[in-house]
Amino acid sequence: MKNIKNGIGWYFFGIGSVLFFLDPFNLRCFISSEWISVGGLTAIGTFATVIVALFKEDIMSLFKKSNVIIVEEMENRQLHNGKREGLTVQGHTRLLFFNEGNIIAEEVEVVVEMIIDYGGIERSDFLPVPLSWTHSGRSIRNFHPKQYGFLDLCRKDRTEDGENPKLALSAGQGVDNYEILYEGKTLLIISTSSKKGPLKRYSVSLEWKRFKDEFVRVEEIKNI
Repeated sequence: MKNIKNGIGWYFFGIGSVLFFLDPFNLRCFISSEWISVGGLTAIGTFATVIVALFKEDIMSLFKKSNVIIVEEMENRQLHNGKREGLTVQGHTRLLFFNEGNIIAEEVEVVVEMIIDYGGIERSDFLPVPLSWTHSGRSIRNFHPKQYGFLDLCRKDRTEDGENPKLALSAGQGVDNYEILYEGKTLLIISTSSKKGPLKRYSVSLEWKRFKDEFVRVEEIKNI
């Protein structure tokens, strides 16, 4: 409680000092008086110290920010359990993210907010579901400044068969309405959030053709 009172006191002292020096009469008196020698310099120093102490965090926050963005997409084949027999090659579609800011982006999460299937039909009875970061399977992770990281968007468990691909969810697995992608064009609305960073939304256009595509193709990514 004492610290809170002291903080409030310093706050009003700083505001009062600003208002005092903004008054033209007080400013003229200050300049024309003998304060400008020793007492004046002391007052200026105290005033500057208070201002810096009061607004330090606000000032620093203008220069220290995290900003995680999508850089590109990547489709690749991956052996499941290291075996080639039995059609165990998976087709993965991933997004590459990058923190272009100068501080750590904490608890970055990417969520699928909406699925629009072929023909522009919004998938009904759908709830937002989180995607998983590559290799960890978790829905959240940190990004150091200038660090890259892959996100699992969707995968085809067996590249050679005609089974539908699935979104790479960290929660909601096993619910067809949440994870199955159907043949043709699909539009995903996804959002990226972090502890202190801005919320961003993207539209991701996908396409997959049965018995032709080994993995889901990303046709376009747009900021919305």
